[in-house]
Amino acid sequence: MKDEYKAKKQLIDELVELRRQITEMKVKESEIRKAEEVLKKSERKRAVKEIERSYDSQRALNTLLNLSLKDIPLEELLNNTLDLILSISWLSVESKGSIFIVEDNPEVLIMKTRIGLSEPIQKLCAIVPFGRCLCGRAALTKEIQFADHIDDHHETLHDGINPHGHYCIPILFEGNTLGVINLYLREGHHRYPKEEEFLISISNTLAGIFVRRKAEKEMKKLSMSVEQSTDCVVITDKIGTIEYVNNAVEGITGYKREELIRKNPKIFQSGKHDNKFYREMWDTILSGHFFPAIFTNRKKNGELFYLNQTITLSCSTNSEQLSRV
Repeated sequence: MKDEYKAKKQLIDELVELRRQITEMKVKESEIRKAEEVLKKSERKRAVKEIERSYDSQRALNTLLNLSLKDIPLEELLNNTLDLILSISWLSVESKGSIFIVEDNPEVLIMKTRIGLSEPIQKLCAIVPFGRCLCGRAALTKEIQFADHIDDHHETLHDGINPHGHYCIPILFEGNTLGVINLYLREGHHRYPKEEEFLISISNTLAGIFVRRKAEKEMKKLSMSVEQSTDCVVITDKIGTIEYVNNAVEGITGYKREELIRKNPKIFQSGKHDNKFYREMWDTILSGHFFPAIFTNRKKNGELFYLNQTITLSCSTNSEQLSRV
């Protein structure tokens, strides 16, 4: 009887232990499911934040590119750019900053726009030599300068300056510093790669805008020089269709510009040059050489006139053009 009792008791104890283990397993399974749900929610939140961040970044870049297409002064473009950066909700910057550019002196930054800066800082930082303070260091080293507090590199100080940090992002093109974006941070802010990636993309976009504006300005100067030149300038496409004539052509030939555009330069031919002359001309320019000659041409009213011209082939990425000067 005792042995039977012990056996039953042992069996009951084992069943109780088994039930306890089953209960613990169910509790653990429930905790695991809850943890998985929390993880999924957390992952969803991170994914949503990443999508929102990506959307905001792309929207900002598109807005900046659209601004660059407007015929507005550079200062207005830079002010709009700075305001755009400071409006990004996930970017942990204070509502103040500035943008510097390099002008005549290649080793000096000039503050062109600012938002929220105190008067002392506006005066002290109006002109910043390369290497001085954080903005100057960014310009000199061509690297982002980050500070989570006013450190030893923060050389420009004044009485009553508030604690803060900085992102100073150089604006670079082909290894040259074109300017610096200067943003203020709360003291103790941690360096965040996603913020830097976005700010670099803004900086690169600005660099492209600066270079394009400079090229457009130089092109405008060149166009004005050609337009006002006393020498005849005729530009055709590679099959000889006139695309451009300057004022001198109108004055000398008597043709209006609209009468010449989309016409062939044969309109000026006088019959004084034979086929051998023109064959030699085409062979020379198509081989990439200059063709200088004195041309006997005919005006609209039938009179002959003489031009000492040089014809060249100008190549671009999209087309070839013949220039007659």
